[in-house]
Amino acid sequence: MTRKSKKQYILESAANIVNRQGTDYLTLDAVAKEASISKGGLLYHVKNREGLIKELVNSGAINLVHGFFNAGPNCLSMCLIPPSPPAR
Repeated sequence: MTRKSKKQYILESAANIVNRQGTDYLTLDAVAKEASISKGGLLYHVKNREGLIKELVNSGAINLVHGFFNAGPNCLSMCLIPPSPPAR
């Protein structure tokens, strides 16, 4: 079992806050509290709130791309092509 990096743990904590409460509640103080680290420790890994959001988006985009590759050849057509309307 591999251990998560501190940055991964921070990003997961930020994502949890957004999922539970929305983006208005995504503050550096809230993330530090959720991740059980000091605000200074958080700032060692991310420069500011904007940097945290960019990291969060980038990590999500990377996970999405990996998901496409791991899902098989039909994933793009299933995910990107809208379903046909129901027959009448």
